[in-house]
Order: sequence, then structure tokens, then C-alpha cells
Amino acid sequence: MGCWHAYAKLRIQTEDTLASFEQLTADLGVLFRHFAGVTCKELNTTELPRESRARMRRAADTAGSGGTSTSGAKPKTFNLNTYKFHALGDYPQAIRERGTTDNYTSQWVRSTAMALFTNWLALTIVTTVAGGAYTPDKQGCLPICQQP
Repeated sequence: MGCWHAYAKLRIQTEDTLASFEQLTADLGVLFRHFAGVTCKELNTTELPRESRARMRRAADTAGSGGTSTSGAKPKTFNLNTYKFHALGDYPQAIRERGTTDNYTSQWVRSTAMALFTNWLALTIVTTVAGGAYTPDKQGCLPICQQP
């Protein structure tokens, strides 16, 4: 897994490194399936004590005051059917199509969403205070509403 992560974070990718990355991803999938099918069946794992307490609290809240809840930790199994395992095979092709993962970020999405929210909030305040009359400036931003 450490080698796979190193390939995923490599800043300069070539066709050779991507081919090695694809082969390593396939090998990692085989290892995960072996782990889930053979190794995990031999291990008896249970939920953590805090998970068990939280589950019992939720059961008591739903059942009301007269409800009964089972005590003890429930068995937990390794779940290979999650998106994070499904998406591992897409990494090499995504790097081939979009470039390395240090080339893009989701940071601008957050700032854009915040700017849209701020404009929406200003519009809500202006229409509430001014009775619906407002004029955006050249950038499309709303003016600050001042009371006389």
C-alpha cells in the first residue's frame, strides 16, 4: 500500500511509471481480495467499546424508557465493497487524463461557493430590509444596505 501511495503522489509521471502503477494497482487488488477472503475470516474482530456504547444509547433512545437493548460488542468484518476500494483502479487513468494530483485542488470550489453564499445572504438581507429594491454593482455584487 505504501508503494501504491508513492506512485499516486509522484509529481512527475511517465508512461513507464504509469504502466508500473497500473500493474501495482492490479496486484494490490489481488492482495486486498486475498486479505478479505482468507485473512479476515480467521480474525474475530468486534466494534470498539465506544461504538458499542453509542449503539446501545441509540437503541435506548429509539426504544424509549421500556426498551431492551443487547449488550456487548457486535462482530465487525472487513468491507471490500466501498467506493474507496472501487476507485483505486481509476487513479492511473485519471493521472494520465488530468495530470498528477498536485496539479489541482478543490480549494477554489470552496471559495467560490462561499462567495455565492455571501451574495445570496446579502440579497436576502437587502430584499428583507429594503423591500425588494436593490441594484448590483459592475461586478455583480450587492451594495451594502444603509439605513438613513
